[in-house]
Amino acid sequence: LNKESRVSYLKTIKTNNPGIDLQYDPYEGVLFLTEGFEDGFAATEWNLGDETPWTITSLVSHSGTCSAQAGDIGNSEQTTLTIQLDCQAGEIRFRRKVSSEGVCDLLEFSIDGQSQAQWSGEQDWDEVAFSVQAGKRTFTWTYSKDDSSSRGQDTAWIDDITFPIIP
Repeated sequence: LNKESRVSYLKTIKTNNPGIDLQYDPYEGVLFLTEGFEDGFAATEWNLGDETPWTITSLVSHSGTCSAQAGDIGNSEQTTLTIQLDCQAGEIRFRRKVSSEGVCDLLEFSIDGQSQAQWSGEQDWDEVAFSVQAGKRTFTWTYSKDDSSSRGQDTAWIDDITFPIIP
């Protein structure tokens, strides 16, 4: 089976935390933590940033009613959302949306400080996936602005994240 057809075989495991679901892929033997932000930042390990933290919004979402939105920053500033988890080898998947000045103001995703991708301009919701090696991993989303002008809504959102965690 290819990955797209295996989605229907994922087994959902309910937890005592209403904001967090676990899914098990019996074909790969991987457990996924799913974060949809419906109950805020449900995973307690989130680091929301300091001066201009990421927030939960119900105005824009991919699925459900909420997503995480980059903090409201000015020119030459950045806002960062980070989580550190013990992972199995697998993939992290998430949806992202950006409304910003093209090339200059951007959303960047990193694993262990290594940039994986950047997005800017007007980009609607799209799912992205990146390989994850086993071990303690730090996942970081950073929205940053250059020193001039703004376009669009001047922000970024993420939603529906699946992490390949260690059971």
